[in-house]
Amino acid sequence: MIDRNLMNDCQHFLSGHGVQSMKDRLTALANSPHAEGGEDFYGESAAVKALTDRVTGLTGQQKTIFVPKGMIAQMAALRVHTARTGRPSVAIHRLSHFDFDEMGALERLHGLTILRTGSPQNPFTVADLDALGEKPGVVSVELPLRRAGYRLTPLDDLRAIAAWCRAWDVPLHIDGARGWGAAVAYDLELSEIAGLADSLYLSFYKELGGMGGCTLGGERAFIEEARPWIERHGGLIFRAFPYAIAAQEGMDAHLGRLGEYQAMARKIAQSINVTEDMHTEPMVPHTGGFQIVLDVPPAAAEAALEELTRESGVWLTAGFYERRNENECAFDVEIGAAAAAMTHGQWVAHLATLVAKAKEKAASTA
Repeated sequence: MIDRNLMNDCQHFLSGHGVQSMKDRLTALANSPHAEGGEDFYGESAAVKALTDRVTGLTGQQKTIFVPKGMIAQMAALRVHTARTGRPSVAIHRLSHFDFDEMGALERLHGLTILRTGSPQNPFTVADLDALGEKPGVVSVELPLRRAGYRLTPLDDLRAIAAWCRAWDVPLHIDGARGWGAAVAYDLELSEIAGLADSLYLSFYKELGGMGGCTLGGERAFIEEARPWIERHGGLIFRAFPYAIAAQEGMDAHLGRLGEYQAMARKIAQSINVTEDMHTEPMVPHTGGFQIVLDVPPAAAEAALEELTRESGVWLTAGFYERRNENECAFDVEIGAAAAAMTHGQWVAHLATLVAKAKEKAASTA
């Protein structure tokens, strides 16, 4: 990994919406029309209520709660679902971030058994759920599946999974870390996505550029059962209003542009896929997110990346995934407003420079 502090010295960003200084971000929050009213006391404020009411209106769910950390919201949701069913098991895709990014929290903190399913390349299906050989306590679908190239579960498959869960009396939780963009890609209202599930988590910083935080939505009784688990995990913070204001600002700025970002992702991917020594996964991005695969070893790519980032002021990523082929590496891209500052040709030329530098470094250490 290269030093993320280098981002503060960069002028161009392939992913996201760019960076602000702390002072600029705080000034923008203070000037926001969503900043009217007093401070909150453990989440009780006009700002937090306005945010949760807005999300409830978009999802059509009975109740929504703000949570400062998605990991907390989703652990609470899965704990409540499995307690209700009496089956302490969670069916997830084998590439789910529950397994890769949370240090075994579901197993170590809640004693839940993880039932891993699906192929490494694609989201799981009803056939994969049938192949589990047992009835899970809850099924969780990640929309989109980031570690598989931000692939979306095909809509017909998602509806079939929801029907399977209803038929077997298994709750369905949708991990909508990037659920705003998933709804746009499906050409559905968010309420139609929420209507397939018993609970829905939505993040405010991954696609919308907020400071952090998320919401968890579902039936009123479910949210009331989840609330104590959120508090037990330290998720009821004393002052939540800055996160709520930033979330509202992010929704104002980016919800209406997610289709634009997805179209930009597809155009950039198309240019990459006709360029030597690189390609994207998938070839046509399902949402604004995808992976770029470079035909160079990861160690050489990382050394070249740090050098090029310092020279150019262009931020691509902090590091790379290793691949089965030791002469390949990959990194995630999530297109937002910032990518428009350079043309598709300029982005591909920059990537080509990175590959050339990495090949030189690989050759020098061979």
